[in-house]
Amino acid sequence: MSKILITGATGFIGSWLTRHFLRENYNIIAHGSSKESIGNLQKALKKKSVNLENIEFWDQNFMKQEWDYPSRISDIDAIIHTAAATRVRKGLSDNYDEYFKLNVVCPKILAKKALEINVKHFIHLSTGQIFGIADKYPITEMTPKNPINLYGSTKLIGEQVIASFGVLGLHYSIARPFSVFGHGHFNIISIITNKLLNSDILTIYGDGSQSRAFLHVLDFCQAIDKTESSL
Repeated sequence: MSKILITGATGFIGSWLTRHFLRENYNIIAHGSSKESIGNLQKALKKKSVNLENIEFWDQNFMKQEWDYPSRISDIDAIIHTAAATRVRKGLSDNYDEYFKLNVVCPKILAKKALEINVKHFIHLSTGQIFGIADKYPITEMTPKNPINLYGSTKLIGEQVIASFGVLGLHYSIARPFSVFGHGHFNIISIITNKLLNSDILTIYGDGSQSRAFLHVLDFCQAIDKTESSL
């Protein structure tokens, strides 16, 4: 039975991935940045009637200088790295160090550890924000990368860090999700849904012709599962 470390397991995407892989009978190490966030994840999993026999929890603040790895980390087959500083509007010069540490330095530390313990697959979650505002659509892997915010910029550097470990032998994959939505996440989909349910007025900015590519979190989990099992 495969064992996976999921960082950021207490976040939106990370928690869905944790539930998905537990239901697929994987062994999981679920990472959270605090005991409080880990406790909230445990409660949420119990509410969903998820079997917790195959999961252990790792409480680690990645902003700290020294990390205390779980004792059985050498047993893992794969790392799915979702932890990051993600809020676009908070990516300002005042918290530049936080974004750089979480989106660049943290992937470096984890990728190095993965190489040391011979992890079979390192799956790194990046973002569609690395492309910025594209000249033409749809966006493909050949679209020039031109991030327009600190989040996208640091995530792009994080990709390059992971690729540098690939040169050293790390087997890795990079996922660039666009606008992931689903239950438990507050974004434009939930805003519109809540307004419709409450018969509130919807305000449309611009001429109404804007479009975005949304991805449901369950579909994303399936994609990551296929990526992980492709070895």
